[in-house]
This record gives sequence, C-alpha cells and structure tokens, in this order.
Amino acid sequence: IVKSLVDAEKEKKLKQGIVPKDRDIGRTTIDNYRVQFASHPNVSLTQNAVIKSSTRATAEISIRRVLSLLTVIASAHFVPVDEECPDIKRQLRDADDKCRLLYNMVEEALG
Repeated sequence: IVKSLVDAEKEKKLKQGIVPKDRDIGRTTIDNYRVQFASHPNVSLTQNAVIKSSTRATAEISIRRVLSLLTVIASAHFVPVDEECPDIKRQLRDADDKCRLLYNMVEEALG
C-alpha cells in the first residue's frame, strides 16, 4: 500500500509539472487507505482489515433507536409537579428496580 501511495503521489505531481520529493507517508494515512480499500466491494484484503458486519451495525443502530424511543416516552409521560403524588410514591415502592431507576433518571433530567 505504501508503494502504491508513493507512486500515485509522484505521478500526480509529475502531471502537474512539479518535481516530486521523496517523503514518508504517515501510519494513520496508510491505515485510512487500508480501510478504504478493504471496504471496496471488489477488493479482498486478508491481513489486518476487518469490516464491521452488517448484523453488528444493525444491532448497534437498533439499540440506539430503542434508547431514543425510551427517552422520548419517559420524558413525554413525566409531568413536572411541585409535590410528588403519594400514589406515585406507593407505586414506585412496589415497582422493580429498573422502573425506579428510569423514574429517577427522568426526574433528575427534568427536575
């Protein structure tokens, strides 16, 4: 990859009428090009490039969507009041830990 990058840069400079200088290409530049090459559908690199599977990407997006929906629902159903209702306090005592945790997070966020 390094040789290809150096050759491409020399060719580009020569086409522009500039005498190319020898220079080192940084490691991050090489890594960036390696990932781009590996992502291309007609290229197969078998050394170090790993492409994120579509299943993993779908799962990550799905988790974000669920958390966003949960946040919207929680904030839409939480009505700020001056004093807490005793019925709500009783229901929270009987609720499971996850429900109380969500209530506490929304209460902290919205005041």
